[in-house]
Amino acid sequence: SADSPVFNGTCMASWHLPPHLESLKSSTMAPRQSGEESGGLGSFRRHPDALLGILLLMAVAIVLVLGFRRRFAEQRKLNDQHGATMDVYLDSAMNACGDGMLILDSRGRCLRANEVALSRLGWSLQEMQGVSFESLVRHSHPNGRRLTPAESPDQLACLHGIGSKDSHLVLWNKSGEPLSVSYEARRLKLQWNHAGALVVFKDISEQLRAQKEAEMELERYECEFEKDEQASLIIGQHGFCLQANAAAAALFGYDSA
Repeated sequence: SADSPVFNGTCMASWHLPPHLESLKSSTMAPRQSGEESGGLGSFRRHPDALLGILLLMAVAIVLVLGFRRRFAEQRKLNDQHGATMDVYLDSAMNACGDGMLILDSRGRCLRANEVALSRLGWSLQEMQGVSFESLVRHSHPNGRRLTPAESPDQLACLHGIGSKDSHLVLWNKSGEPLSVSYEARRLKLQWNHAGALVVFKDISEQLRAQKEAEMELERYECEFEKDEQASLIIGQHGFCLQANAAAAALFGYDSA
C-alpha cells in the first residue's frame, strides 16, 4: 500500500508521514537563509533596544553594589571609632574607681579590669582576658574552704542573673597569697543581649588587721581590769554599772556579773 515501506532489494524506502507531522518536519529541516544567525546574539542584533536595557540594568546594579559597599565600609569605620572612644571612656571610668573592678562575660571570663584590680591581684590584663576569673582567684571562705558553684557570686550573676554581696571573701593573687576582700557581683547586659557580670571588690586586709588589734587590746584591758587589786567599775551613759572587777564585787558584796 501507499503507507507501507517499499523495499528495492537492499534498501528500505522512507515512511510516508501524516500531513501534520510532515509540515513540522519541513519547518525544522528547512535550511537557514544566508543572512540568518543562530543563538541569542542574533536576537539581540535584531532587537538592540533590549540589549541596551540589559546593559543599563547591569550598570545600575554595579553602581548600587559599589555604593552599598562604600557606605558599609564608612559606617563600619565610624562604628570602630565610636567603639574605641567608648572603650577609652569606660577604661577611664573604671580606673577612677578606688576599688577593684572587673567585667566578666556570660561564662565568667575576664573582659576588662581596672588598674586597682590588676595591682591587687598581680596579673596583667593580657593574662586575665579570656580566662575564667574563678580559676584565677579561687574564691574561698575566710576559713580557706573553696566556694561551691552554687555559692559563687560570679556564677550567680552570670548564669542566673542574681546579684550577691559578701562582706568577707578570700581571693588568691598570682603569687599565691590570700587577699581578704568585700565582694559584690551584679548582672550586666553586654552586646547582642549577652549577659555578663560587673564585679567590684575592696581590699579589707587593713580593716581586718585593725579590727584584730582592737580586739587584742580589749582582751588585754579586760585582763588587767580583772586583775586590778583596786575596786574598779565601768559606768554607762545613764548611770548603770556595766562592769565591775573582782575587787569591787568583794567590796560591795555583789557578784561581778
